[in-house]
Amino acid sequence: MLLKKHFSLNIYEKSIMTGFLIAILLSFVNFSSNCNKIRSKVLRLHVIANSDSGKDQNLKLKIRDSVIKSFELKKFKSLDETRKFAMQNISEIQKIAQSEVLKNGLNYPVDVKICKDDFNTRNYENISLPAGNYEALKITIGEGKGRNWWCVMFPPMCVPAAEACNVNKPVYDKNFSQNEKNILENKQRYKIKFKAVELYESCHKSFLKFARNLKNKFK
Repeated sequence: MLLKKHFSLNIYEKSIMTGFLIAILLSFVNFSSNCNKIRSKVLRLHVIANSDSGKDQNLKLKIRDSVIKSFELKKFKSLDETRKFAMQNISEIQKIAQSEVLKNGLNYPVDVKICKDDFNTRNYENISLPAGNYEALKITIGEGKGRNWWCVMFPPMCVPAAEACNVNKPVYDKNFSQNEKNILENKQRYKIKFKAVELYESCHKSFLKFARNLKNKFK
């Protein structure tokens, strides 16, 4: 009788634990889904320096400022509009960057393209962007072996300071739902989930790499 009672209690405890784990999983799935929606609404700027030398890092920031300025003047109201401008002006953006290189007495080539890139969770002063694969305007200076710098071109959040995030409020409000804004604006509340997403994205990336290598091996 006592054994039966003890066994029933274990089943009850396991049921509570199972329910708790399911609730956590569903919460993460919902959070991850909203993170995916955020990624699909963002165009980032990614500038990679030639090296970590002081001169190369300073050049990176000068190129960043010049490119941001060329976008700020346009006052874009949608992601499509921003992407279209970037794609149609790749060569002009490359000229702006290359001009900065030459003005600083250097001769590095500059590569500019629109591509998908992996980013870690990014904490700005008042905004946190979840880790994952984002569309980005990517500028690689020279060998591209130095520390990089990134910000958000749409919705407009780019300012010269790397840790700042100057949000265009009307465009920001129109672009993101309330659930998405809750994630972006409450980094302390979602700190653990941001880490979980970052771990998930890292594992997913490693799995895809493994699958590609395996596929190539048996071609």
